[in-house]
Amino acid sequence: TVSPHETSAATLPVTSCLDDGSPGTLRSVMYLAQDHDVVDLTQLTCSKITLTSGVIDTSMLGYHPLDYLTLNGPGRDALTISANDVSEIFRTGGYGLYGFFTINDLTLAQGGNQYGLPGCIWSLRGTLFLNRVTVTECHARSDPNAYAGEYSVGGVKANLLAMNDSTISNSSFTAYYETNTAAGGGAWAGEAVLINSTITGNRATALVETTDFNPYLTCGGGIYSPGNLVVIN
Repeated sequence: TVSPHETSAATLPVTSCLDDGSPGTLRSVMYLAQDHDVVDLTQLTCSKITLTSGVIDTSMLGYHPLDYLTLNGPGRDALTISANDVSEIFRTGGYGLYGFFTINDLTLAQGGNQYGLPGCIWSLRGTLFLNRVTVTECHARSDPNAYAGEYSVGGVKANLLAMNDSTISNSSFTAYYETNTAAGGGAWAGEAVLINSTITGNRATALVETTDFNPYLTCGGGIYSPGNLVVIN
């Protein structure tokens, strides 16, 4: 397991599989959490949570920013969180440059299909840790109003991505306009460490021809990392 060395302040149980913001739902619990808390989904009996109210946002762009948070699931084969192809699933990253958002033992699926936003997870600051997590079927598309050469991503976008025994699969980003660049069908990470992990079946696609104005329409069908990339096993 890869994770920050932090002491949790509290363990907060998720007791409902709904997404209506009522007490015990994942959305409600995350918006009540404080830095270093653990959000516990291990006692849920359902196999799927479908988001119906948009992205769960604990980033500095939301009203409840957090720098440190951990989500514990019952296993990636036991519980899937789906955005039903209408939004991101999680947006994270508070005001600190060294924050940590950790996800353990979950599947995240069917996020995205929005203009210019990542498909499933957007970690604005700090490090995103994925331990025994599957991220799959996350799709995004370019924004017609984006500036030239904007890099966008299908599955996961993170400042620093650390994966252990995890998979990003069957995700994509499609550039529809000559001013956009599809960079990272599966993941875009400023820096990345992948341990015992798999990146498979992802795609970065441009539906227009290259021009002298923008000769780089696609890069990193699986993962695009302009900084340090470490891959082990």
